[in-house]
Amino acid sequence: MGWNLSTGVNRYLTSCKDDNDPSLGDITSRIDNPGMPQFVLRRGSEKIFQAGPWNGIRFSGTGVSSNKIFKSIFVYNSEDLYYMNEASDNSIITWQTVNQSGLVQRFVLNKGNSSWSTMYSSRNYPFVVLMESAKSAADQFVSAYTDLFLNLRENGMSFVGRLDV
Repeated sequence: MGWNLSTGVNRYLTSCKDDNDPSLGDITSRIDNPGMPQFVLRRGSEKIFQAGPWNGIRFSGTGVSSNKIFKSIFVYNSEDLYYMNEASDNSIITWQTVNQSGLVQRFVLNKGNSSWSTMYSSRNYPFVVLMESAKSAADQFVSAYTDLFLNLRENGMSFVGRLDV
């Protein structure tokens, strides 16, 4: 997620209007750039959550930073402003959504049966939830990713799949 500062293009998630109407809704998950860039969840122009500015390691309002499971990447230069997490295992496939009520969810692909499972759900921005829910996420998905989630449990962390920008 983030900005191409040269072109002004902003990459972010937007909700659908509702479960039956796939047109654009009014909830967005994005990086705001009013001086100190930070992740925000908005309903229209109203901020309903903000993660705090980048402190060189992570967004200050979260407890998640680079670890054995993923690397946090923040780029801010004359051309780009974006943030991503890169999984240490490229075979992991995840995707994130935001719905019309502000619920942010991350799903993970189960390798064994090619179905999607919910990794976490939160009405606040998901990076706050990662550390709190890592152990329950590990318990839920251990059958699909046994080795990976044993590492998660040991490190008390979760992961986010690769976002190609």
